[in-house]
Amino acid sequence: MGLGDDFNEDLLMAMASAGGGAFYFIDSPEVAPAIFNEELQGLLNVVGQNLTTTVEPVGGFDLRIRQMNAYPVQADGPRQVFRMGDLFADEVKALLLEIDVPPQAATGHLQIARLRVEYDELLPSGTRHQVQELPVMVSVHVGDDVPLLINPEVSQSVLLLQAAQARQQAIVAADQGDFLSATHILRTAAASIDDHQAPHLLDAR
Repeated sequence: MGLGDDFNEDLLMAMASAGGGAFYFIDSPEVAPAIFNEELQGLLNVVGQNLTTTVEPVGGFDLRIRQMNAYPVQADGPRQVFRMGDLFADEVKALLLEIDVPPQAATGHLQIARLRVEYDELLPSGTRHQVQELPVMVSVHVGDDVPLLINPEVSQSVLLLQAAQARQQAIVAADQGDFLSATHILRTAAASIDDHQAPHLLDAR
């Protein structure tokens, strides 16, 4: 919790992210009990722990994988393991990845990677380790007239994460006294949202 104005916002946010926790800014100590109540109620709704998502290239593909989220990640050779924390009842967790695939000579459907999701399910009698694997597929076509298929839900998630990244970059610039750059970063992010005809995303926090 950051109280008042005289605290290191970057340090507290990094600590919260590394520990799988949450970061709050509070105006006065009187707000703290409500936050503790919210967090403790959340603990009662935990249904799974230690959620990890592993992305592993297959078939000799040399992939460049970058996440747009901010989950802690561990590289194990070509594999990348994302630690996504606890799972709460009715919660939807999203991991948005940007994958660069080298040009391919063969056409058709190709599996480029394997996705492995693991977590410990909490049961009245203890825990049960759950594992699910899914193939990551791409369709390879030849020519310039290949239709671009856009998933609206993914596009919305991209815009939200880009806006969050822009906010963080603007905070860094403002902390350094470069308010002109901070303003430019935020205006560029807002213009990108407008270009994608999603003005309702401007209200996202």
